[in-house]
Amino acid sequence: KLPSLEYVHVYQELHENLKILQSQFQMNFQRVDSLITSENLVSMQINAETLQRITDNLSKLNELTELERWKRQDLQDLSETVQNRIHQLQNPTNCENVPKLKCILTPGCGFGCVVNDMAACLIVTLSTNYTMIIDHNIWDYSVQGWEKLFLPISDTCSTKMYTHNNILMDLVNIAVKLKRNPPEYVLGLPEDIAHRLVNLHRRPVAWWVGQLVKYLMRPKSSTLSAIEQYKQKINFQHPIVGIHVRRTDKIKEADYHDIEEYMIHVDSFYKSLEQKQKIKTKRIFLATDDPAVLA
Repeated sequence: KLPSLEYVHVYQELHENLKILQSQFQMNFQRVDSLITSENLVSMQINAETLQRITDNLSKLNELTELERWKRQDLQDLSETVQNRIHQLQNPTNCENVPKLKCILTPGCGFGCVVNDMAACLIVTLSTNYTMIIDHNIWDYSVQGWEKLFLPISDTCSTKMYTHNNILMDLVNIAVKLKRNPPEYVLGLPEDIAHRLVNLHRRPVAWWVGQLVKYLMRPKSSTLSAIEQYKQKINFQHPIVGIHVRRTDKIKEADYHDIEEYMIHVDSFYKSLEQKQKIKTKRIFLATDDPAVLA
């Protein structure tokens, strides 16, 4: 028997609060480590281990009630539903007769910036039942365009079918729409999907945007092959934790976080995993634009 929705909500809130408390405790512990007495140090270490055990026990409780298995299956089903809906919208039988939105990729925009813009376009199309098209050749990362690495966002529509009579708006005007903040434009999240999602995921907005990016970034077979070859080259193995440490120009836009802060979460992951299996090697896949991170 599956737990009630009230149980799910209480569990999600408890788990989230424990993770926040654990992270804050560990960060504060590192900051004052050199200033506290040996007696207090032992006490803080015991508290940290207690928090870890509580978190692990909560996860075990999750497994005993089959809540996690149920959530994973339902989220998988929900993901398939979302992907199918996007695919149907993006592949009309007669593209000439459907309204379309032309999403213009901004020249000079970084990779993340481009994906963000495309996701914003997709949000609008899902909210208005328009089909999204792009000029995939205008992309700074490859002279062969977006479709060099990823599958076409539509198999039946292209920019050649673009006319001003059936266009909704270009990307420049999308930002204006989003700033007005009507719910249907902010996320493009269908009501039936939203109702199920809030009971399954602690971060429903992140999951939803992830589904949009999942559709946009479906890799071509050649891309998958290149990834597999690279994994073999570097002897990529599990278990492994991937972390992305962004520096350079991003420091001007976001707060600086030392590498030690990232390692708090890596350490927490492996401690939890050790409760389930033996770990011979703790691996990290580090993606960064700053070699000084390794210094």
